[in-house]
Amino acid sequence: MPEKVAQNKPENDWQWLTGQLAESFIRREIDLIKQLLPEKYYAVGLQLGIPTSTSYLSQVNANFRIHLDDSAVDCDLKRDDRKDYCIYSDMFQLPLGRHAADLVILPHTLDLSSNPTLVLREISQVIDEDGILVLTGYNPTSLLGLSKFLSKKIKRKQTVPISYTARHVKDWLQLIGFEVFASCYMDYLPPVSHPRIRKTLGFLDKAGDRWWPVFAGVYIILAKKRGWKPAKLSMLDSIKKRLNPKLPQPAARNRD
Repeated sequence: MPEKVAQNKPENDWQWLTGQLAESFIRREIDLIKQLLPEKYYAVGLQLGIPTSTSYLSQVNANFRIHLDDSAVDCDLKRDDRKDYCIYSDMFQLPLGRHAADLVILPHTLDLSSNPTLVLREISQVIDEDGILVLTGYNPTSLLGLSKFLSKKIKRKQTVPISYTARHVKDWLQLIGFEVFASCYMDYLPPVSHPRIRKTLGFLDKAGDRWWPVFAGVYIILAKKRGWKPAKLSMLDSIKKRLNPKLPQPAARNRD
């Protein structure tokens, strides 16, 4: 079992999930994940790290949908009692066995974690081979990330959490045995919720994907856990023959 590490979440860590702007982010993220996620049946879907009132698994065809959170909040999720379950647990010591889930969604979970690499290593243990991992995160090199930096400078209490670039997260995934097969970016506007201002700056969203995706406010990454597949026997035989060529055998001696 991994050593337990304190989360040390920032003050008012869930306040960034409230309000009209945050709700629009969540709706768009869920819609984009639905478009990118392969349409198939998932035996067990697991969501970690976001208050259980918000479900990214609601539109997933899964036999069991498990919502796991480490904050002591009541589960007010609208759910199907036969499929949906809420669990309170430490993110660094998940109460699940190896290869227990074939779909895991981390909605901004790494943004809020004090040790994101440890969270990913724990996920790599509970996700099945060829299972799919979905991540969303705030991009620090965006107007949203700039607002976070400025809000710290002026000592505002409500700030977006710590964030990591998509490239950084992809490197982590590669190191623990995941292969990224899809990603997308969204929201190139500053963090304003006024509809008129967002409509005026709408041209930034239209041109962002083509001209400056690195400055998107939010990224979504889908990765598949690489399963171990032995090489074919015929291929192994050919390799052995090349590496270990047959040595010439000594001529047989005639015995009188």
